[in-house]
Parts: sequence; structure tokens; C-alpha cells
Amino acid sequence: MILRPTSFSIRELHKFSLLAAVAVASAIKKIAHLDCFLKWPNDILIGDKKVGGILLEAETKDEEISTVVLGIGINVSTKVLPKAATALFLHTEKKLINSEILKVILKEIEAFYLKAKEEGFAFILREWREYCPLWGKKIKVKILDQEILGVAKGIDEAGFLILEKKNRATVKISSGDVTKVE
Repeated sequence: MILRPTSFSIRELHKFSLLAAVAVASAIKKIAHLDCFLKWPNDILIGDKKVGGILLEAETKDEEISTVVLGIGINVSTKVLPKAATALFLHTEKKLINSEILKVILKEIEAFYLKAKEEGFAFILREWREYCPLWGKKIKVKILDQEILGVAKGIDEAGFLILEKKNRATVKISSGDVTKVE
């Protein structure tokens, strides 16, 4: 999906990934009647297995966003998957039609996008926080070749992950791969 968000600053760019994740989770609930969870920043889970994800690329000029490209992947009816993945079919045992799922996702993204244009991203951040099961849990964040351990405290108003380290210091993380530590 391509968006041309003329009224948003470059500082809000990564929030489009959060918006898309909330919209996809909402769409899955509507069409497949399944509860989804979100793993920061852009994974969609059913239980503890990944059912989909969001990728974001953008063109920017100076401090403005000219184009946002959202890539959305969902395992709909795939039966052979890696151990950490799942598909909608495995939970519904119904044949879901890709075009119907896409239609609902596009409607959800449009509704959230238009609301964000009017009101800003605060409601998206609230929704996203409600979909995430990691708050208060011990996690590991991998950033390039570095790993940071801590407790997931939430996301801030910029959409950054707030991690409390063992020494009680908090760190704000803008990107990385999150894993729950048992």
C-alpha cells in the first residue's frame, strides 16, 4: 500500500508501522474472529506464534514524508510453516478468501489513517499498547550485534519501546528484534 502523508513530519514515520499493525489486528478480529497480539514494533501474533508482519519504506525530503510504502504479510492458508509461525486457517479451519481479508484490512487502514490525520497518533499508540502482551515481561532486544536485556515497560508517545534494565535505568529503543525471555 502506498500512502502520501503530506500532513505528517518525518518524526512520525515509524508510527505508520504501528498504525498498520493495529489495523491488521483489528481486521483479523473482524474477518476471522481471532484475537491477535502485537510484538513491537511490527509483528502480528496469534498466541505466541507469528501470523503476519508489517514492513515500511519511505521517501522523505527535508523534514517531510512524501511517500510511505507499507508491506503487509499475513499467513492465511499456509499449512507448512516454521515452528514459530501460524496461519489463520489453522485457527479457524475455514477457507478464508484473500480478497475479502484484503478488503477489510484496507478499510481498517483507511479509517485509522484518516483519524490520525484529524487527531494525531495518540489513539493508535493507546490501541497498540492494548494489543501487546509483553508489558512487565522480561525481554531481549537485539539491535545489530548487540543484545539488551530488561523488562518491557511500554511504548512512549513517539512509539519507541521503553525497556527497564536490571539497574532500573530505562532505555528508549527505536528499532530492534524483541524476544520474550522465559
